[in-house]
Amino acid sequence: MNKKYKNPLVLLLVLICAAATALYAVLFVLRDDVTAPEITVPEGELAVSVTAEDAQLLEGVTAFDKRDGDITAGLLVEGVSHISEEHTATVTYAAVDAAGNVSKARREIRYTDYTPPVFDVKEALVFRENTAGDVLSHI
Repeated sequence: MNKKYKNPLVLLLVLICAAATALYAVLFVLRDDVTAPEITVPEGELAVSVTAEDAQLLEGVTAFDKRDGDITAGLLVEGVSHISEEHTATVTYAAVDAAGNVSKARREIRYTDYTPPVFDVKEALVFRENTAGDVLSHI
């Protein structure tokens, strides 16, 4: 091989190795974030209406990640449990950081205007044999 082509090939090889090392660092070493964010929920139960939307359920709840900082804007209401006899439920919050780590937190809520459903039967639920009866029309 001609001598004047050896130096550019060596330089090209060094640049390729440097780029590969940088890519490895970005993809594997720097991205190695396995710590989930921390969700902070105010103490005590939250009193809300049955028509409360997610924004109301998220009042006072914050999320922070050591690497990403304040990620409160990305908080989600993952779900709300069934209402208990005491008119309370549990809301579950979720937060995810840039590396895909997820954390969850829960909070008790009390519905201030919940009224349990009441069913009343208008007439006896009696149907002739071998006929189609509409049970719901009697309730």
